[in-house]
Amino acid sequence: MNKNDLTLTAQQITDYLTQNPDFFQQHPETLTQLDIPHRNGGAISLVERQVALLRELNIELRHRHASVIEVAQENEDLFEKTKTLSLALVKAQSLIETVTLLDQTLSKDFNADCFSLTFFNADLTLSHPLVSLADKSIALESIPSFIDTKKPICGPLRASESAFFFQAQAELIGSAAIIPLRHETLDGFLCIGSFNENHFHPQIGTLFISYMGELLSQVLHQQAKIESTPIALD
Repeated sequence: MNKNDLTLTAQQITDYLTQNPDFFQQHPETLTQLDIPHRNGGAISLVERQVALLRELNIELRHRHASVIEVAQENEDLFEKTKTLSLALVKAQSLIETVTLLDQTLSKDFNADCFSLTFFNADLTLSHPLVSLADKSIALESIPSFIDTKKPICGPLRASESAFFFQAQAELIGSAAIIPLRHETLDGFLCIGSFNENHFHPQIGTLFISYMGELLSQVLHQQAKIESTPIALD
């Protein structure tokens, strides 16, 4: 056996220490003989290096914990606002009352700069500046990527898309959440716009706005059905 055969590699030493974690407990004198270069110059012992690493890890974990708490608080706040809006929508007695409720609540509680409702091929008697009726075949030319979506889409809009959904305010829109409204014969969109281009981004969670869209679809469908039903006279 030659000298090279007795040379230990760094990996072998690492494997040995990993398999024998009590090595330094059995040989504490070794710790005092180990020095590790410090990033700021000089040298530190292995114990000091371990303490420094644990301190850095602790700080990182505290930051992560704070971030998780912050997100949880934001979600709880959003849940409460969504619940309040949901209860109010269920109590709304007419289409115009629902639109007025959305106009007030979305700007106050959800930081929306503007919103609109778009319905396709709908036989509605509702007349409101925030509500538009459109032919779906014609809309296909302006919003092809939205026309058949079943899930909310968030992010910046193309000029043609912004003009279709927000009309007079189109040039002010930095980002938007486009939420499909579909229930039986109801077909359309709830469009929430922000002047901030980073407010609605493609990675944003859509759990709450998806729920809002599903509930609003049922409420609007039921209200439209009631308002289009002729009143029987005795």
